[in-house]
Amino acid sequence: MLNLSPGYRIKAFCDKFTAALKVTETDAEHAEDGDEGKYIVDLPEIILGFGGKMLLNQTRLCFLQGHKYALVGHNGAGKTTLMTRLARNDIIGFPQNLRCVYVKHEILTDQETPVVDFLTEEEKLPKADCQKALETVGFSPTMLQAPVSSLSGGWRMKLALARSLLYQADMLLLDEPTNHLDHQAVQWLADYLNSLKETTVLLVSHDHEFMQKVVSDVILVNRKKLYYFHSDFEQFQRTQKQLSAPAKFKASTNTIGPTSVVGASARRAPDIINNNGEKPNKDKAAAAKEDEDEDPDFRPQFKFPNPGLLDGVQSRTRVVMKMKKVRYTYPGDSKPTLNDVSLKLTLGSKIAILGENGAGILW
Repeated sequence: MLNLSPGYRIKAFCDKFTAALKVTETDAEHAEDGDEGKYIVDLPEIILGFGGKMLLNQTRLCFLQGHKYALVGHNGAGKTTLMTRLARNDIIGFPQNLRCVYVKHEILTDQETPVVDFLTEEEKLPKADCQKALETVGFSPTMLQAPVSSLSGGWRMKLALARSLLYQADMLLLDEPTNHLDHQAVQWLADYLNSLKETTVLLVSHDHEFMQKVVSDVILVNRKKLYYFHSDFEQFQRTQKQLSAPAKFKASTNTIGPTSVVGASARRAPDIINNNGEKPNKDKAAAAKEDEDEDPDFRPQFKFPNPGLLDGVQSRTRVVMKMKKVRYTYPGDSKPTLNDVSLKLTLGSKIAILGENGAGILW
């Protein structure tokens, strides 16, 4: 049996995937604007590093206007670094006139400032413009005057998106945007992103259901290269099962989507400057070669330890916590958040707590 290198395996995977979908593979180095739109970014050979480690090595970075991209890859592959550098326009050759906005809803802390005043002060823009942006994403007149601290995760996301409207963003970057959002807020976000026909979106998420609703393309970060797949998650997952790729490789690619455009490895340039502002030397080239020989599909294995029994509790069916008709009111609120709550837990209980944002789940 042939012992194929990981680099050969991913190329073979892309070839087989293309054949399975009965589409034509296009070398991404030579792809041009066509029926699918125009490129707002098209850099043929980028090098990206962080903390002395090379993350991307002479690979093409390109985005089509209006497309919704998922960025996938194993932890440490460089997804967050790439997003951060894009937000700062800190990649050599990146269009400086491109308005790229990183949407971060976690940064909004418990300020008592009214929402409309907060946005006006933060952005140093006319209050009328800020109010219009907030109303566009669903803020009512009452909520415009509500303190930022009262906003749920879903409304904080809408506040962050209102900020992007003020910048008239050409490209939105979202990192785990569905964190702390209830089902209703996630659906709203999916609908909103889909309504942005001229805005390019790049997102990182572990919420596959959300990705299926939004994503039109997938970018895979693998072995310091970017591979482009033009399709959604479900189509990939259906097709993936039919491929006869090695089991280890199949297991490591269960989060990417299919392709009609696959990014090919770029040509080596002897004197190219990387995005750390450094020239590659022989030592770094050797280190990069060592990295290429490592298995990029490694997944750390872990399991939760058995906590054992509590002192004095000899059975997993014995009640270890019990409450009956409990009421809880947040300090300063006039109405209780929780009312008449009863439950009991045993060591064997497996409990899911569901509810809308602000319903008291984190109490």
